[in-house]
Amino acid sequence: MKSVIITNPISQSTLIRKALDNHGLIVFPTETVYGIGASIFDPIAIQSIFTTKGRPQDNPLIVHIAEQSQLEGLVTDVSPLAKKLMAAFWPGPLTIVLPKSLSVPSLITANLDTVAVRMPKDPLARDVIRAAGVPLCAPSANLSGKPSGTDFKSVYEDFFGKVSIFVEGGIPEFGIESTVIDLTSQIPTILRPGAISAEEIETVLGMVIVSSSQAENTPKAPGMKYQHYKPYGDVIILDGTTPKIIEFLQSIPDQEAVFMGANEVCGDLFDLPLNTFALGPKDHVEVIARALYRTLRTLDNLKVKTIYTHTFSKKGIGTALMNRLEKAASQTISL
Repeated sequence: MKSVIITNPISQSTLIRKALDNHGLIVFPTETVYGIGASIFDPIAIQSIFTTKGRPQDNPLIVHIAEQSQLEGLVTDVSPLAKKLMAAFWPGPLTIVLPKSLSVPSLITANLDTVAVRMPKDPLARDVIRAAGVPLCAPSANLSGKPSGTDFKSVYEDFFGKVSIFVEGGIPEFGIESTVIDLTSQIPTILRPGAISAEEIETVLGMVIVSSSQAENTPKAPGMKYQHYKPYGDVIILDGTTPKIIEFLQSIPDQEAVFMGANEVCGDLFDLPLNTFALGPKDHVEVIARALYRTLRTLDNLKVKTIYTHTFSKKGIGTALMNRLEKAASQTISL
């Protein structure tokens, strides 16, 4: 398949619609991570997403819209709580699970009677959807289970020749997937922590709970059932003070291991004989979150077999950061 790179979706809407008419897929940037999208009305293209990514069929996809008016026909009810969240966080990195209409293919929702919908903040993402003329279902642009794509180079390498169009953008603002909240449960429930924190949502809704369970059957949201964000090497989280981390690392025989963490911690490891990858200042978890997947991708390319890191503050986006690290990790060691 010939893959084309574009930068202005609106001016090249004819190309986009022709690609969709031919069951093509589109890789495009959002403010969270890059996505790989298909028309929600094309079962052949939707199936191609699962095949191309190696994604399990019972892992539902998120529907992306450019305007709230596109909700019509997708869902059967927009509750007052949903309207509050949309007013506060749309466009933005918040995915809302709502009761689906019959027009939404069951392939998107893994046969559930709910659908996950979001309106991206990134103008390029919304322009892609406008140019397409239809909502797009789109998971993250990565091979299933691996770290999500947060730069154009990595998604291009993963999907060149497998998709019709690449929309080239910059580094996503957040670098962590959207928060997913279920509004079909009795109490609003965060199914996947993300760029919008539980505290921010609570200020709008007054009450929210965070799901701590992993789905055993069909999950309502991505990231609940299967191992995600797994790099090539083993990720080991060290839970302890910096002196304890230094003491532990001094005792390991593997000099080819690397350490990634906050700038301050990496600086304290300067005298140790292992390479360090600084993610950002420890008090700025949003910077660290933005760098996480790109760093894991770099370590993948270097074929690093063992990656040590440490725990981070769970303030704000830190909850999502630790969620992704824990899913990527083979173990956590308490020091």
